Amino acid sequence: MEAENDLLPQLAQELVALFEDLANERLINAKKLENAPPGSYPYGEGMHDGLRYAAAGLESILRRHGLLRSS
Repeated sequence: MEAENDLLPQLAQELVALFEDLANERLINAKKLENAPPGSYPYGEGMHDGLRYAAAGLESILRRHGLLRSS
C-alpha cells in the first residue's frame, strides 16, 4: 500500500500534463475553426465530442482534488 501511495504524486503530475495537452488541443482546434472559411471545416478535424467530454471529465476530477490552478 505504501508503494502505491508513493506513486500518487507522479500520477497527479501526469494527469495534469494530460489535461494541459488536451487544453492545447482545444486551442489548436479553436484556431482552425476561426481561420476556416464558412462551411469548409470538415468533420473529422479537431476534437470530437467524445474527446471533449473526456477532457471535461478529467478537468472536473483534477479541480475536485485541487490539482489545477485557477485560470
